[in-house]
Amino acid sequence: MRFLFVLAALFLSIQNAHAVGLGRAYIDQEDGIPVSIFNKEGMEDWKACRDDSKCSAIGWPDNTAEITVLSLGKPKIQIDPDTGQKKTTVFAKVSFKYVRDGVTKTGTGYMDASPLTNSAPESSFYGASAEKKYCPEAKETVMPDGTISYIGQIQRALTAKSVGDTAALIKGSVGSCVIDPKRLPAQYSSGVPYDTYVLPNMSKKTVPAVVKEDGSRMSRQDLIDIDAVARTIYAELGWCYKHGLQYPMAVAKVITNRATAINEAKANNEPRKQKSLETLFINGQHSSTKGNIAKAANSPTQFHVWKQKNNKGQRNGPLTMALCPPSDPKKNFYQGNPPSRMELEMWDNTIKIATEAVLFPQRFNKRTSQITQTNFTGAETSSFYGMKEVPVSIEKRRVSNRECVQIWE
Repeated sequence: MRFLFVLAALFLSIQNAHAVGLGRAYIDQEDGIPVSIFNKEGMEDWKACRDDSKCSAIGWPDNTAEITVLSLGKPKIQIDPDTGQKKTTVFAKVSFKYVRDGVTKTGTGYMDASPLTNSAPESSFYGASAEKKYCPEAKETVMPDGTISYIGQIQRALTAKSVGDTAALIKGSVGSCVIDPKRLPAQYSSGVPYDTYVLPNMSKKTVPAVVKEDGSRMSRQDLIDIDAVARTIYAELGWCYKHGLQYPMAVAKVITNRATAINEAKANNEPRKQKSLETLFINGQHSSTKGNIAKAANSPTQFHVWKQKNNKGQRNGPLTMALCPPSDPKKNFYQGNPPSRMELEMWDNTIKIATEAVLFPQRFNKRTSQITQTNFTGAETSSFYGMKEVPVSIEKRRVSNRECVQIWE
């Protein structure tokens, strides 16, 4: 019996590691974001390659490249240096061809197989086709006197901005590093770390002049919600972005589902249910200046990232990530140096997800409509408080890597 259990666990790990076979393949990533091809196997990122004198990057194809998988290595168990969790990685030997700036680049090398798929992928979540689908051009409305309402035009123009455009306006006001990454505190202060370290900084930020999906202006509370969600999903799921943005998007949806459940209980005058949900999802002494989305996003009892210490009583690595994300290309982030291009792109996508979840809730709910649950786990587990694991997808992309996210109800 034990042998069968171990065999099943290994099978699931291999399943989680990759879903690509030999032959023609595609890079399932956001438009314009390249992946690195290395001259030797086992190099997951630039840091690993930089530390190996025999390693060099030989190509940077994106989702328009021609890729052929020549062989697949054995699943490799790696330890996430920030969370200490075990993750499975498979490396693929590939041939590639792509055109950039009018120059054709070809070659053969090795890459992490996580973003590869044999089926032509769906359009990227925040690419041009997605924006056209969710954000049709605004039409001018002529007033009864024959004129066009100037205020109406401004509102439509701002509301019709893509999530990417809106996130770009917000980016400078969120994600500030609030600690010295080269001189970390021996231990973090008690209480809710977000309120202690981040909230004083957010109270000083200028709220960008952005109009939300419903036509209202973004508030400071909205800005704090975006910042809280972004820090949480980045630190909680950094390892899993390479598998697709559906993973951080799924956790962002769980966060907003929790806040919505609390708000609905209040609106329906159900104080006992409201109190029960608040005790479960936003337990702790949170500042009254935060909304329920921010409270749900940074509750230490719900997200490991916001705990002061890890399970071994040491300083919590993911908390350091949340307090000092890669928000500025010229400043040190939690690793103690300026962020790489990969980290900057990861943070850009994080801001897009948080911006859509908070400011474009109808759009976000439509594309994440399969996720109605309020419970998830971020490390593979066979059971969770007697709940049932639910298979979900976001715009046909399955949330299937159980080492990253499992949804329960």
